[in-house]
Amino acid sequence: LMGLQDEGEFTFEANLVPSNAQQSGLRTDRTNATLRNFKLLLTDVGPTTLSFSAYVKEFKISGGVDDKINLNVTLRISGAVTWA
Repeated sequence: LMGLQDEGEFTFEANLVPSNAQQSGLRTDRTNATLRNFKLLLTDVGPTTLSFSAYVKEFKISGGVDDKINLNVTLRISGAVTWA
């Protein structure tokens, strides 16, 4: 038997901008273990939209001397993903 569906995780990378409200919100959501709704717009014609609820599992920064600071975020999807 298959058991329960597990939609897994979604990871993305961005440039860290400490003053960015959305990035600050992701950091706060991770700290508070907040379940939040997300939308992912694909680059196809339309575009296709994936909607899901997720927890911020990881909010990690990295970088080097004289280099940009990277932000890596992993979302742990909770429940079904809706494709539209």
